[in-house]
Amino acid sequence: MLKIGLIQAYTTSSEKFNFSPIGLCLRAIGRELRTVIFRFSGHELDQAYDQASKYFPDLFHHEFIHLSLNQQEKKHQARNLENKLFELRKAVTQGAYDLAVLLDIDIASKQGFITEEYLAEICAEKAPHTELVISGKDLPPSVVSAADLVTNMAIEKIPVPANNTPYGAAEVEVITGNGKGKTTYALGKAFLASCTGLPCLMVQFIKSPMRYGEIIASDRLPNFFVKTMGKGFIFGKGSDEEKKHRKAAKLAWEQFARELASGRYRYIILDEINIATYYDLLQGSDVARTIRQLPPNVKLILTGRNAHPDVVKAATTVIEMQEIKHPFQKGIKARKGIEF
Repeated sequence: MLKIGLIQAYTTSSEKFNFSPIGLCLRAIGRELRTVIFRFSGHELDQAYDQASKYFPDLFHHEFIHLSLNQQEKKHQARNLENKLFELRKAVTQGAYDLAVLLDIDIASKQGFITEEYLAEICAEKAPHTELVISGKDLPPSVVSAADLVTNMAIEKIPVPANNTPYGAAEVEVITGNGKGKTTYALGKAFLASCTGLPCLMVQFIKSPMRYGEIIASDRLPNFFVKTMGKGFIFGKGSDEEKKHRKAAKLAWEQFARELASGRYRYIILDEINIATYYDLLQGSDVARTIRQLPPNVKLILTGRNAHPDVVKAATTVIEMQEIKHPFQKGIKARKGIEF
């Protein structure tokens, strides 16, 4: 159980789905926190939720709330929807879960199923130890105001050249920016992909071999593998410990190269590699060259603030997580199961 539960809001003006709250669930599960997700729309990895619940039957629950645009169906499902919203409210306010996630809440709001007043009420009535995460497009001002943490997800799609070769057709996402949600975005996407049977790998370039929540949880996922190869926090360019960080980054890059060559993995995450290039532990031009030569069946995600310009140019999608609010600004320290 969390000592204190906060409210997190992930908003965006784009149509792209934000996987950060799902990655947060994986981290929480690793710390034995009970999680529940209420979904109001689908995405490309929808089929994974049921399998995820089978891997973590006591800790991961989900509910898809179908919203029909057909007026006749709306009347027919009104009672069922009322029951689902009652269950949602109970999950947030009665403390049965440590982490409650509402995904794509804007879909329900736009169709008139959920009002801004309803969201404001559940934010105000949230159980003290429950972490409430609300995600969606253009979240209402009352939710943003009530939230302790707010991240805006900004999207930039990079045009693919017309003469693109087969080895330049891979999907490459760069997740950067100063806001929360970079690593958890990658975790969430890989978590669900692995639950569909796709082999997924995360190579961590900066984090030290501490048993973070996501590491503990991934041990129970047969298709998700994490290799933590960093040496921890970097205190700045030219620091006395730069040599050990440079060596660790080199070994992590070589590990990635071997795993890529093996052809075993469909999803590969290079966690905090952007930090490694920013501190010149690796050359951004080398990373960009490798991106351009990826096999087309590999989906690559590179995380970390201060993404290298060459890496940005080589990507197919760049996501900037922009910090609007952060609980650290209130003096709230990192919490087990939420931040690590």
